Amino acid sequence: MSPIIRSATLDDKEAIIDLLQGHMEASWSRERWVRVLSTRWVGPDKPIEIGQVVLDDGRLVGFIGCVTADRVIMEHPVRTGSISSFYLLKPYRGCGLGKAMMLATTSNPEVTYTVTGASPNTEKMMLASGFSVLDRDRYIWRATGTANTSAVSIHENVWTIRDRLPAHQRRLLEDHEDINIRVIGIDGGGTLSLAFFSVKVKDEGVTYWSVLHLSDPEHFAKYVEALTDHLLEGNAVLACDRRYLGKDIDAQLEVLKAPHYFKSRTLAPRMIDHLYSEIVLLDLKMA
Repeated sequence: MSPIIRSATLDDKEAIIDLLQGHMEASWSRERWVRVLSTRWVGPDKPIEIGQVVLDDGRLVGFIGCVTADRVIMEHPVRTGSISSFYLLKPYRGCGLGKAMMLATTSNPEVTYTVTGASPNTEKMMLASGFSVLDRDRYIWRATGTANTSAVSIHENVWTIRDRLPAHQRRLLEDHEDINIRVIGIDGGGTLSLAFFSVKVKDEGVTYWSVLHLSDPEHFAKYVEALTDHLLEGNAVLACDRRYLGKDIDAQLEVLKAPHYFKSRTLAPRMIDHLYSEIVLLDLKMA
């Protein structure tokens, strides 16, 4: 074997999908795998980065995807890369190719990279590839029926308040308009903020409203109990990665089944969210 690693291009699309559908998740349609190679959030004048492929004698034997987005965070343009669909055929494992693929994919110092689907036993490789832990736990809340909801209005149809939002928040809505997420407006104390959620039933039968992005974490924390009582029904919880709130609060903590990782020279952990990622693009459950 003499495998080589190179940047993936859109010309590799069919071979990549064959590999992923044939060996990683056969139950997914080809249309769903196409989303891994989506460049919907890449600026028209920006270079396209979709990951790396491993070739052996012209045959594609490995792929690591990167869902790239050109977006605005804290009023500054940034590029983010969400690592996705990391697969290497078994005969090529254990010889350093996995780490080499990760290093090659995350080599651009101007990009903030995240990994949310890695298993805990991959931490050694993640740290050796320059990643740090983004979060190991999250806050969770359950409805109590006791919250004071009189001081806040909850908007479940945020398009009715679109004109009240600043331009960067309207762009978040538009960029994710056709994606299966829930966006809630929190209107209280003279402030209107947005909370983006992935709503999924986990294996244990609990419905998780998992925070993907908060436009104003302090505002969210102030009204989270009212929000929880308004949104949650039955066996459901609202979950928020600990880093978002920036400080310890009086709420239950739950350890993540798999840590989240990041690699960035430009963004602090609290500024890194789950929008523009494989989580929303592939409609995945949060770990």
